[in-house]
Amino acid sequence: MDGIEKEVRVRVPVYYKVLLWKRLAPFYDPLFRLLFFLLGGERQVRQGLVDFAGVNVGDHVLDVGCGTGTLALLLAKRAGPRGYVVGVDLSEGMLAQARRKTNVPWLSFRRANVEELPFPDGSFDKAFMSLSLHEMPPEARHNTLMQVARVLRPDGSLFLLEYHLPHGALARRVVNGFMSLTEEKEARRMVRERRLEPEIEAAGLTVKEHKFKVAGALVMLRAART
Repeated sequence: MDGIEKEVRVRVPVYYKVLLWKRLAPFYDPLFRLLFFLLGGERQVRQGLVDFAGVNVGDHVLDVGCGTGTLALLLAKRAGPRGYVVGVDLSEGMLAQARRKTNVPWLSFRRANVEELPFPDGSFDKAFMSLSLHEMPPEARHNTLMQVARVLRPDGSLFLLEYHLPHGALARRVVNGFMSLTEEKEARRMVRERRLEPEIEAAGLTVKEHKFKVAGALVMLRAART
């Protein structure tokens, strides 16, 4: 995608744990597969998001907080050589792992602060966030969602996979226990207080569609520009 990227200095937000993600990067994929064994398997969950989104051949796609690139690879397979997929993440270590996985010409990875996406307005047909939004504090979530809305085309959509608090008592206890072991306080608060949809709407996006997975422990959302 000629001209879509512009070089800017990357600002690291104060909440971001640079050293943690650097150390975690080499172990992230096996750890994530282990953690998500009980949630249906990582690849199955991420493939489900791609299927839910209906990525088309030729689509221009952004993966926000792409990590080690597992989702971006699946997206690139759908978009094909007439499309373009770019994954952005703040961790050089994560991006190094992602780049080792692929030589697909229409897939690239770039270091960026997701609160300051380095792309022109209206650059992408679809944007994805897969289990990354909850890692941010509220102001950063708002800034990120605003940036995603900006870089989407007028008819574009954000597809988001996140934790969800189920209505069933047993499933709710399982999710609360899982998040207590694996996530920080702010992430747990976002899920428990059901902040996700109001925050999406506050950023100028309208939630159009839901799909719940794993007994309601995960939710897939489609949000369109308003």
